Amino acid sequence: MKSNIHSRYYILLFTCLSFVSLQQVCAQDDEIKELSLTNNSMAKTSNSKKANSNNSDRTDFHKLALGLQPSIYIENNSIKKLYGHKKPLKIVCMDVNSFSLLLQTISSHRNVDILEINLKTQNDLNTNLDLSDNEEIGHLKYIYVKSNFKITEAQMKNFIMLSPGSGIRVFYKTEIPS
Repeated sequence: MKSNIHSRYYILLFTCLSFVSLQQVCAQDDEIKELSLTNNSMAKTSNSKKANSNNSDRTDFHKLALGLQPSIYIENNSIKKLYGHKKPLKIVCMDVNSFSLLLQTISSHRNVDILEINLKTQNDLNTNLDLSDNEEIGHLKYIYVKSNFKITEAQMKNFIMLSPGSGIRVFYKTEIPS
């Protein structure tokens, strides 16, 4: 009887610890991180108005990134899908091979607020997204990078190049497929 109680206790304890450990791992993978823009290719904006509106901007970012928005989907250097009947607010780039079309599409759609980029392999980081010379993206507010592998802040800073003071906020998330 006593050993049966101990067995149940250990099973319950093991189950609880496993559940807590699993939740911590999943929570780390679900976290959307914001890139700190402080290296040579990026500059932290000193505009006090933008600094004060960061909390409302984060809410706006989540609404644009995670909600259903009129969108353009680009893959294999062609527009694959248009979602919604209004002017697109979001462009989703499914691969890094489509960056040339992506830049053209951003320039021609001045109402787009967010750009979502999907990275499938580590090799995708070898193709940089250079928006530093593109003055026609002043309307863009956010870049959201989703990667299928662990990605560091340093890798993100090398991957995306923005002009100093662009005001574009960069977010990234690791989504390892099961």
